[in-house]
Amino acid sequence: MSSPRRSRSRRLLSSAILLALLGGACSYTVPLEPVSSVARSTFIYDAQGNIIARLHAEEDREPVTLDKIAPVLQEAVIAIEDERFYAHNGVDLRATFRALSRNLEGGEVIEGGSTITQQYVKNVLIGRERTVGRKIKEASLAYQMERNFTKETILERYLNTIYFGNGAYGAESAAARFFGKHATEVTLAQAALLAGMIRAPERYDPFENPERAEARRQLVLRRMLDQGMITEAELEQAAASPPEVQRPDEEYAAGHYVEAVKRFILESEEFGETRQERRDLLFKGGLHIHTNLDMRMQEAAQNSVAQALESEDQIISALVALEPTTGKVRAVWGGYEFFGPEKKAKFDFATVGRRQAGSAFKPFTLTAALTEGIGPTQVYPAPGNITLKPDKYGPEWKVGNYGGGGYGALTLIDATVRSVNTVYAQLILDVGPKIAVDMARDMGIKSELKDNPAAVLGTNDVSPLDMASAYGTLAADGVQTDPKFVDRIEDSDGKTVYSAPETRRRVVSKVVARNVTKILRRVVSGGTATAARLEITDNVAGKTGTAQAWRNAWFVGYSTSLVTAVWVGNPDKPVSMRPPLTKRTVTGGSYPATIWSLFMDQALQWAPPGEFPEAPEFKATKKIKTSLPCDQIFPPAGPDGQPAPPGVDPESLADDGYSDHVIAAAEQICGTTTTTTTIPGDPNATTTIPGETTTTAAGPAPTDTDGDGLLDTIDNCPGVSNPAQTNLDGDGRGADCDANDSDPNV
Repeated sequence: MSSPRRSRSRRLLSSAILLALLGGACSYTVPLEPVSSVARSTFIYDAQGNIIARLHAEEDREPVTLDKIAPVLQEAVIAIEDERFYAHNGVDLRATFRALSRNLEGGEVIEGGSTITQQYVKNVLIGRERTVGRKIKEASLAYQMERNFTKETILERYLNTIYFGNGAYGAESAAARFFGKHATEVTLAQAALLAGMIRAPERYDPFENPERAEARRQLVLRRMLDQGMITEAELEQAAASPPEVQRPDEEYAAGHYVEAVKRFILESEEFGETRQERRDLLFKGGLHIHTNLDMRMQEAAQNSVAQALESEDQIISALVALEPTTGKVRAVWGGYEFFGPEKKAKFDFATVGRRQAGSAFKPFTLTAALTEGIGPTQVYPAPGNITLKPDKYGPEWKVGNYGGGGYGALTLIDATVRSVNTVYAQLILDVGPKIAVDMARDMGIKSELKDNPAAVLGTNDVSPLDMASAYGTLAADGVQTDPKFVDRIEDSDGKTVYSAPETRRRVVSKVVARNVTKILRRVVSGGTATAARLEITDNVAGKTGTAQAWRNAWFVGYSTSLVTAVWVGNPDKPVSMRPPLTKRTVTGGSYPATIWSLFMDQALQWAPPGEFPEAPEFKATKKIKTSLPCDQIFPPAGPDGQPAPPGVDPESLADDGYSDHVIAAAEQICGTTTTTTTIPGDPNATTTIPGETTTTAAGPAPTDTDGDGLLDTIDNCPGVSNPAQTNLDGDGRGADCDANDSDPNV
């Protein structure tokens, strides 16, 4: 209970406010009749100038007299928006204080303090500017309206102009939009839903936020009961019968792309200071929005996903394709048909959804390493499992390769082609996690990233739009360009009111960008992404990514003219994509690479690629020494196939099945000499491996016995020509020499 002093203070404050309003009523004069203005629909065009969507404006409003609006709907609106509507004179100070109290108790805006009359004045007569002066003017004009019009007239005007969401202005339009009936026909259950949406149409949208909309509907029903508008029995019946809402008839192609365009305008203050101003401009401003969408590529994206995942019902795919040099987004597949029946059909997994990137994140660390002076021919130990001590990031870090296999020692080139985790774990510690993650940010990743060592293995969540943009920096020779959905916007008179700005900036040197691209080309030609090979050109590069336990799978690749990111996963939550959930074990080299290949073979017809520029010779300025014990690098096989106790003898490795180039690496790293050796695949490059003394020896020239484009040093089937053409499981071995071609672990 408030004290007498507090009550007296409140009465004095109320009297002061009332006097201010009465004084303002004399000074503010505007026509109380609404000014007739023509609201125009907004049109959205694709890059070829075809209309792809029409956003409704005033045409969705159909004024009706108050007797054409169901009394139950009138009461529902009064109950939740202005319960003392018939008692106040336009301004309700008691409601203002009550709303403030309820909002503070609930921790959110549960109700507003403006009366129905004030809301009408704000929406129709003076605008929504948030200033003290505008608020006083609003209250003063509301007081004038109450003196000049009946309550019924004010309520009728309000119910014909208020916005209910989804383009519906007014009760008649809202009843038709959500229930397919006239406003006079709505039931109590339906009226409560409509009334609940007025406060925040997007927040309580029954399509996008059905749980919030239902909770708000229940609140409206309780308010109606409290105010004696309905009985307990009517409340129980209506509360137990959530109304079915019908989706709007206006469907359009590329729904997720259109939604991205709408978000761009609604979230940018360039188009209005408040969100309501931006919404009015978008839906009533008669804009002509010219996008960068290529409908041919959009259809190719949808068809490629459908073809690749035809036999799968537990996983989906999202895809983004954009031009690397301009940032123009050409296609977006968000996971489902936007107007489809699926629960998450409208959620955009391509530009909004985020999942772990897996090894698709490694090229950012590689780019950072080369920028720091570490050469692509730097040799690292490549054991199957490794335990590292990352200092401030923890006492120890255990990392294993996909399938657990070891490779002895590899250059960064071969470690990238094979996607070797143990090499990249060492690399990010040598580069520095912050430097590597900052490089990802500079290249175009906008999602929040944690700069810890595990980032190199793709533990951060990113979107396909992020990945396409960042890889686009490599495709553009090291120049980063922000993604652009909108090219230009014209007003209803044809005047250009927005043109997409140029945002190009160099973040990676040409030398580094071209050398990384040279390595990523080998990932496609003979590494983990052979399924991404194209018929239209071999000038492509990219990287696979498979998150831990097969929960997310990626392939991101590019030509000189187009970069495309493909994600595959479960729409509800990250789950292991292995049989029986899926028909096959899903890796980045399986469905994602296949979808990418199907799409790019079509899309590049409309975006012809050029030749990648020649990669200049890379001159390393930093050499890395390894202190890893040799028994961890080259564990000899025990009788059960498991590593035996320490005691490495390089000469005995041949008996354990190690190839010649691994034995050579063992002699270099574990022997007593340091050898400058030719790195396979680059006869002019040399690297120094740490030892006690130095000798020089020319390495053997690289050979490709079977002529399949995969050097013998990293070819699991050196005697079989072109094995990767039949490589179903993405492990680098074709069916001709892989009896278990459906299982990448075998």
